[in-house]
Amino acid sequence: MWSNAGVDWANVQKLNGLAMGTLDGLGGYNDSYAHLSGFSSNQTASGVVKVAGGLTDTHEVELLLRWADTAHIAQGYACKLGYQGACQIMRWNGPLGDFTVLGGANATGVSTGDVLKATAIGNVISEYLNDALIVRVTDSTFATGDPGIGFFRRTAGANSDFGFTSFMATSQ
Repeated sequence: MWSNAGVDWANVQKLNGLAMGTLDGLGGYNDSYAHLSGFSSNQTASGVVKVAGGLTDTHEVELLLRWADTAHIAQGYACKLGYQGACQIMRWNGPLGDFTVLGGANATGVSTGDVLKATAIGNVISEYLNDALIVRVTDSTFATGDPGIGFFRRTAGANSDFGFTSFMATSQ
């Protein structure tokens, strides 16, 4: 049910109940991602995070909304959560490395068991941590696409240091 048609980006893997990236941290913005299909344009995605202690470099989990891809195009909205609580909503415009930061804010820390949630309703994209609204933006660039998950990290640590232990997506 999961897909990733983008040859310029990394894949997602699942190991011991944890969905995580496959990055080596050297590829620039070639985030790991996978998305579903068959959802309406108004959608909600949520995931329960697992975070290892002692992280010292960029690790992010992402909920994807209105996502679509081909071999060299990945587009939609990425609602990311950094391991220290930084939240951003980004619009991936298509080609590798072509993205626009639409908004961001900081949550107070991140712990294993926290729930990251994102919604796209009309032209409003919202990101929540444990049901508290962290950042909301408006953007009308992508009206269709499907939900998914993504991961990014730099060279320190391992992919298994920050991931999702569960995921859910619904159409509204």
